Amino acid sequence: MKCFRSVMQRRRAFVVALAVCGAFVITAGGALPDWMINLEAKSAVENAFFRLMAVPGGAVLGRRPPAETRPALAELIKSKPNEAELYSLRALEDEQALEFDAAESDWKQFAQKAQDKGAASLALADFYHRRVRPADEIRALSAVGQMPAPAGESFTPAAQQRSWKAFDRSLQVAQAHALSRDVSVTQLKAWIARYPRERSVYVRHFQFLLEQKDASGAQQAIAEYQKAFPDDTVFPVKAKALLN
Repeated sequence: MKCFRSVMQRRRAFVVALAVCGAFVITAGGALPDWMINLEAKSAVENAFFRLMAVPGGAVLGRRPPAETRPALAELIKSKPNEAELYSLRALEDEQALEFDAAESDWKQFAQKAQDKGAASLALADFYHRRVRPADEIRALSAVGQMPAPAGESFTPAAQQRSWKAFDRSLQVAQAHALSRDVSVTQLKAWIARYPRERSVYVRHFQFLLEQKDASGAQQAIAEYQKAFPDDTVFPVKAKALLN
């Protein structure tokens, strides 16, 4: 009986250890990028985010709080100042600590140093979205929109490209926050400049101006469409009819 009780106690301790470990992993996974879930064991970054914690039956890795991770990441950044991902990790911890000025600075550093500047700039835009700063979010999205297409999008249809989606999102943000008409017009013109052979962007520009009851601007949009697509006589006729 004593032996059985001892075995059951060890089993309970093992189950508790697994449960605690799982809880820490879930917490960490929810706060870190996906690639952090598979951190190299005993690496400097892992040590910055996790520490051993004693539980019944052994020890498990526990998630460090931002008060510990931020100084640890700062030391890593000192030794590897061009390691872009370190800035993104510290930015996340800054947000956890409600240090939003520091977070913005780190997200900007990430956008500057990352190899994939488009993806990093989208991360900066996401930060501004979380902070409900639509004007800054649109500026970050506009920067993405005007970047050349990455090599992986060589055969991707325009409407599925990252730049296209960034411009589309910027207009959604402007509409959601009822920003001034000029903000949307600026984004639409930049969108046309980035995709001068895509008819749908010109049409969207015209439709926006029509909705704004800007007859003069809508007429100019029709003229720009005709200049870009002189062989298309259908849309200009329909567009002019909508203005009358």
